Amino acid sequence: MTVFKGYMTLVKRNFHMVLMYLGIFLGIAVLTQTANSKKTEDSYETAAVNIAVIKEDDSRLADGLYDYLAEIHNIVSIGDEKKDIQDALYYRYVEYVVIIPQGYQEKFLNDGAKLQTSKLPQSESSQYIDAQINNYLNGVNVYYQSGYSVEEAVERASEQTKITGEIKLLDQNGNAGQREPFAEFLRFYPYIIIAILGLTVARIMMRFRSKRIRQRMACSAVSLSRQNMEGVLALCITSVGIWGITILLVLILYGNRFVLSPNKWYFLGNTLIITLSALAMSFLIGVLVKKETVLTSVVNTVALGMCSLCGAFAPLDLLGNNVKRVSQFFPVYWYELLNDMLGQFHELSEDMLQTIWKGYAIQLAFALACLFVALAISKAQRQEKE
Repeated sequence: MTVFKGYMTLVKRNFHMVLMYLGIFLGIAVLTQTANSKKTEDSYETAAVNIAVIKEDDSRLADGLYDYLAEIHNIVSIGDEKKDIQDALYYRYVEYVVIIPQGYQEKFLNDGAKLQTSKLPQSESSQYIDAQINNYLNGVNVYYQSGYSVEEAVERASEQTKITGEIKLLDQNGNAGQREPFAEFLRFYPYIIIAILGLTVARIMMRFRSKRIRQRMACSAVSLSRQNMEGVLALCITSVGIWGITILLVLILYGNRFVLSPNKWYFLGNTLIITLSALAMSFLIGVLVKKETVLTSVVNTVALGMCSLCGAFAPLDLLGNNVKRVSQFFPVYWYELLNDMLGQFHELSEDMLQTIWKGYAIQLAFALACLFVALAISKAQRQEKE
């Protein structure tokens, strides 16, 4: 097992890169999970933003509108001059400014006059506040036109806005409408495994392809087939070891949440197969790249390019159709497709199961294609040197 020990020695020398990328993976995943942890059922609440209300009208309607907005949003005091309003919006002290001019109550009740507002351009919160103000004023107008006094109309409209509905996510996927948190954690796994194996496996192969090492191995009593077998075994153990460390991190962070998931075996299969695909890609990179000085650039380009194109950094739903058509040729796309499906659904239909096996098969086919191409190129390179 001399060749095997040689491979593992080189793996140990490059293990610091494995730890570095695993640390990056853990940090990114934890930060993403922390940000997404707020998106739960309890987050379906009225959002408060900083707004300014310049109330020039001393009327019951103006007071009622001010109190209504104060209950929902944070009222910030600013000057009433045009420059003060512009500065407040420019420096993001407030996102919305509403001006209630003098005599507005009478103008609104008689002619339906609109309020003067200033807001950030293309702001979602501004549209949200517009809808709230319109809803409140429409309520006042309906009550007033129905025969109520201004005071009664304002009071009833205020009471009407306090009525809230109970929001409950439908359990249409067997997962209570939620997404498994470890699925988001595993979203970035393809980038990490491609980067780690690309830098370790390719570097090891380049060392063994050096002229001095090849000459010494050719003089060895160990047959070429035995050398290749020991090398493949060392690389497979390395890849599976990194995969095992990743799964261990998932167990540490999510514990029973992962263990009790009905899709855990599909998750394990998906991560293991993308690991084999990354190993095959690394093998091909090791055959093609001849200088270690450019290896890091090549590996980072492949890892970042493929993962950006295939939905590792942005959800597949955000990618354009043309991008998806191209990304379907790469294994990372199918990994992300299955990862999203398994994280969203606990109960898998027949069509979903077919998609899972299809995704597995395409990832393995890509790995075999990379392996065969690498072997063909390697054989051609040996023949040229001979």
